[in-house]
Amino acid sequence: MAAILLPFVFKDKLVTFLKENINKNVNAVVDFHDADLSFIKSFPDLEVSIDSLSVSGMDEFDGILLYKADKTSLDISIPSLFGDKKFL
Repeated sequence: MAAILLPFVFKDKLVTFLKENINKNVNAVVDFHDADLSFIKSFPDLEVSIDSLSVSGMDEFDGILLYKADKTSLDISIPSLFGDKKFL
């Protein structure tokens, strides 16, 4: 039940977190309209669906659109979210 409710409860925080952290970690400007999480669609992976994703270059690539899509989906393995930590 939590797998169904968590994406809805934390959606606004998730979108803000994604935008801030992506832009901190890439040398580009990343923007998107909305994002959704699903533990159900791609089980046992986590599916992240991003609406209106665009990536624009910076520095020598300033003003160049590097990527643009109406819908982008990523499947992420749950263990990869925790890095090298091993859980028993």
